[in-house]
Amino acid sequence: MRVFIGTVDIAGYQSSLAEGFAELGVDVVRVAYVRHPFGYVPPDRPGWMFRLIGYTAARRGAAATRGSASRHAWRVAQFPIRAILLAWVILRCDAVLLGYGSRVFSRFDLPLLRLCRKPVVCSFHGSDSRPPYIDGFLSRPDARANHVLRQTKRTIRRIRWHERFATAIVSHAPSSQLHRRPFVPSFVMGSPTRQIANEPVPRMGEPGPVRILHAPSNPDLKGTEVIRATIDRLVARGHKIDFIEIRGRPNSDVIAALWSSDLVVDQVYSDQPLASFAAEAASLGVPTVVSGYAADDPDAKLTPVPSLFVRPEQLEDAIVELLEHPEERVALGRRAYEFVTHEWHPREVAQRYLALLNGTASPEWLLDPRTITYPLGCGLHREAAAKVIRDLIAHYGIGALGVEDNPELEQRLIDIAVSTQKSAAVSASTAL
Repeated sequence: MRVFIGTVDIAGYQSSLAEGFAELGVDVVRVAYVRHPFGYVPPDRPGWMFRLIGYTAARRGAAATRGSASRHAWRVAQFPIRAILLAWVILRCDAVLLGYGSRVFSRFDLPLLRLCRKPVVCSFHGSDSRPPYIDGFLSRPDARANHVLRQTKRTIRRIRWHERFATAIVSHAPSSQLHRRPFVPSFVMGSPTRQIANEPVPRMGEPGPVRILHAPSNPDLKGTEVIRATIDRLVARGHKIDFIEIRGRPNSDVIAALWSSDLVVDQVYSDQPLASFAAEAASLGVPTVVSGYAADDPDAKLTPVPSLFVRPEQLEDAIVELLEHPEERVALGRRAYEFVTHEWHPREVAQRYLALLNGTASPEWLLDPRTITYPLGCGLHREAAAKVIRDLIAHYGIGALGVEDNPELEQRLIDIAVSTQKSAAVSASTAL
């Protein structure tokens, strides 16, 4: 069996998954049209076509730091080779895995692959399916309502197209409010995590401050300023902390820093309790603290994973808990290590994808998106999300939310917008 994986590599997800398939003896063809800025393993398939794709991918990656004209030029230059690749995939591959709404050549890949009876699994990873009005990567509190509406419609069109033609859909449950077709939650499949160490690195008995690592790919989205301020307060209270912040450096540098870290603080307003950075930390036995509004919301439909996932207002207390109780910190790191080493080993995740491709997956894996009523997304403070929602409804009506077939979710979104506005009005009147 030959499986094509493309055409992105989201935080090393696709490259790790390819390694898992290879361990199972499956012939894997992996392609990425843009070289990852953080230096994850690039595809290395032999042959002139794949070498040319690799060359243009590197040029597109380098152009990301320059003007849009250069990026667009290299994207256009890839079109002929992408058309050839699509024909090659149809003729030479047995199944296809596409991530983050990516394409081999065009949006018509999916119907063509379906016509050719190729099983296709499409995976969504967060911002590619999360409603833009509750996504800090796509919307800020000052975002214009027409921009948010345009992004929301684009996201809905993308999801519907994939739902129409894909054999199966994999998506992160707390960011799947706009889905309509039952899908497999990404935490059921697992996030393929390379085994970096053969056993957890010892974390107790060493003198000196506790080393806390924060490595934001996007400081605004990760809430880096809030995390810095939290650490500063803890240091002022007398806690011995060596705070390390890494940004804009290769993934290999992050892994090197993890070897000497005691604790990771990943994100403030997150719906991902064990994202790729936290999973990498777990592969070394380093525990992670994450905060987000999904932490205590059962309607986010999250599968439990071994991280300390708390509400944003509980972040400081959660860090203190692990600072003052090193045995709890080490135990959490060991549980995380055991989890990613067994449940999220690339081979195990690839085995589950094979079940989807072969039609042997358990029906119990599927989740009905209408049961997801978590309303606060990722990357935004509650009040910021409420403002974006309120502005969108004020300009374009409730229908602009795109969740009319999920009335409970629609009502929760409305309640957040209204209650936050009332709270602000009460605060203003009290101040007067």
